[in-house]
This record gives sequence, C-alpha cells and structure tokens, in this order.
Amino acid sequence: DQRMDNLDALLYYLVIRKIRGKKYDIKSILKHNPYAIQDANFNSILVRANSCLVRIAEVTGTNLPTSLLQNISNTQKALDILWDETAKQYYSKNYYTKKLIRVPSIATLLPLYAGTISTKKAKHLVDMLKNSNFFGAEYPVPSVPLNSKDFNSMRYWQGPTWVNTNWLIIKGLQRYGYNDEANIIRQKTIDLVDKHGCYEYYSAIDGLPAGAPNFSWTASLVLDLILDS
Repeated sequence: DQRMDNLDALLYYLVIRKIRGKKYDIKSILKHNPYAIQDANFNSILVRANSCLVRIAEVTGTNLPTSLLQNISNTQKALDILWDETAKQYYSKNYYTKKLIRVPSIATLLPLYAGTISTKKAKHLVDMLKNSNFFGAEYPVPSVPLNSKDFNSMRYWQGPTWVNTNWLIIKGLQRYGYNDEANIIRQKTIDLVDKHGCYEYYSAIDGLPAGAPNFSWTASLVLDLILDS
C-alpha cells in the first residue's frame, strides 16, 4: 500500500524502455514518445542551479559562454510559462499540447526554491502552503494537497511528506524572508526524524514513517537542517 500500483509501475517501465531504445537522444525521444512533460520541479531546481553557476563564475572571474547564458535565460522563461494566473499557482505543462496540467502537487511550491519568481507570486504559494485545505498539514509538507481526490497519506508521492522536498521549500522560504514559516517546517521535519528515524517518507496526517528505513537523503538533509538551526 506504500508504493505505486502495478499499472503505474508498468507504465513507468514502458517509458524507461522507450527512452533507452532511443539511446537517450532527446530529439528522438520527443519525436516518438507519446507524452513529455515540462516539469515544474525540474525547471525550478535548474533555475536555482543556474543562479549558483552564475555566482560561482562571478566569484572566480570566469566568463560564461554566450550560448550558456542564453540557455540560462531560456530556463527562466520555461519556468515563467508554468504560472496559471487564474489559479495563482504553478503547474507542469504537456510539452506537445502546450497546455498546463492543472493537477496541484508539491511541484506547485518548488518555484520558491528557484528564487527568481516575484514576491507577489511567492506570497500566493506561501498562502497555499499554510492553508489547511491544501498543504498546511499537521506534519508538512504533503506531496499532494490534502483536499485532492488522489491524496493518500502513505502511498509514495501521492501524499506523504518527504524530507527532500521540505528542504527545498525551507530554502525557498528563507530566500523570500518567510523565516517563521521556514522554521516551523524545519523543526517539524527534525522532530519527525528524531522520533521515528531516517525513513524514506512520513505520513503528513499522523507522522508515521513509511518506505525504506535508514534512508540516506533523509539523513543527509536533516543534518543540514540541524546545522542550519
């Protein structure tokens, strides 16, 4: 009951087989694959990574190639187009149809980590984060909103709280000056691990651990949160 069902697992396996069959060539994959997603998670993390790269170049006196700088600019635009002005949140997008996939998930909040969105948009995301109908769970932050028909408190990415996404959200909140909100999530995350150990994920409802025990990214990131406190 804690993992994806058999149908989902087979679909993931089919995707892997098709990608491998195209030898991971992105142009060939996009031409022949039945679907492709412009992912809010991926774009947010890449934007932040690009910001770090630019900063490293500044500190070391390195001139970045013009082509790379253009790609960095394009990445920011790829995040901007995922904003839904009506819903006041970010969604991933279907690459082929160019339509937003209006299914909220933890990805909705990850642009906070990017650190390049407007303060107005950041506030909308923080409001969702604190709302008890959305992401304001007893043990935040659930990977799917509490009011979603797909929410399952113990099944993989369908509801449980993960330390890795909490870490990303905490860092994003800090960048926008929401230190009180960041501290609450940080302390609740540390308390979960202190009580149950380093599990893969935890129920956002009652904090019970699930998935694999002795999970390394939980251990490494909670150490960082402890040092940060």
